[in-house]
Amino acid sequence: MNADKTNFENMLELAKFGADRHNERRQVLFRIYISYMTLLVVISGIILKHWDDDVLENYMFTMGVSIFLFAVGVSYWRWLITFYKASDYDVRRRDFYLVKAQVICYHMSKCLGQYYSGCKQVDINLGGRKGYKISERCLFKRRKPDIKSEHYLDDPPELDDPPEPTVRDNRHFWFHFSGPVGLTILIVFALGIKCYELLK
Repeated sequence: MNADKTNFENMLELAKFGADRHNERRQVLFRIYISYMTLLVVISGIILKHWDDDVLENYMFTMGVSIFLFAVGVSYWRWLITFYKASDYDVRRRDFYLVKAQVICYHMSKCLGQYYSGCKQVDINLGGRKGYKISERCLFKRRKPDIKSEHYLDDPPELDDPPEPTVRDNRHFWFHFSGPVGLTILIVFALGIKCYELLK
């Protein structure tokens, strides 16, 4: 019974670690998103303020600003994909150990013991509004939170690896992506109009 209690507490600590990592990532995302949007708003304000000045009539300056904004936008897009995939792995880590702790707690409360051989199906949150069903027995055989690359001979044949994290269906990703990209496109479009006026 003491071993079960220790296992339960360890699983909760690991679940808490995953939850803390997930929360820290969300705070970092918020700071970077606000900083990036602020930068774009300031650039927009400067361009509007100096629209008729000689500075914007320099073709090389206009192209340089456009290339800079494009490079920053691509870097932000790539970072955002990596961030959201890592965030989904944090969710998997948290839920993997939390579900293990719940199973241990349930069997301890019923004094059943040997929860490793349970065949009941449990759900694990994979992040990005995706879930994964796995039996208690298979859950306790796996060591890694992503539940991948550890198949055993007595696993049921229908047990497949869960899908890799993707951002395609993640509404939060598209929210954090579309705001800065939309503003960047507007700025580049405005600079393009200025260039077109210079070439006429």
